Amino acid sequence: MTQVFKAESCFRHTNRVEFRRIADEILLVPIRSDSRQKLGIYTLNRVGSVVWELIDGTRKLAEVIDGVCSRFKIDSETARRDTELFCRELLSFRAIEAIPQEPS
Repeated sequence: MTQVFKAESCFRHTNRVEFRRIADEILLVPIRSDSRQKLGIYTLNRVGSVVWELIDGTRKLAEVIDGVCSRFKIDSETARRDTELFCRELLSFRAIEAIPQEPS
């Protein structure tokens, strides 16, 4: 099932990855809990690195998208689509998690 994102969705980093900034890129290293798990390192480009830094557990998805728009001078629809796709990838290997929404 495809994750449905809302503008007010909020995400945070998990303790399942370590990350390091090197120049304009961020490296993500998943922490294995089982030696049978695949090893992997993910290299984030400049845009991915900005999204990673904006996902801090306090910003709503709409604010992350606005940050991408202003930093890279792209239209909001492209930024929304690319940011949501990237968040799906981060969720797939548990680098981030959604923060439960308080009922309104």
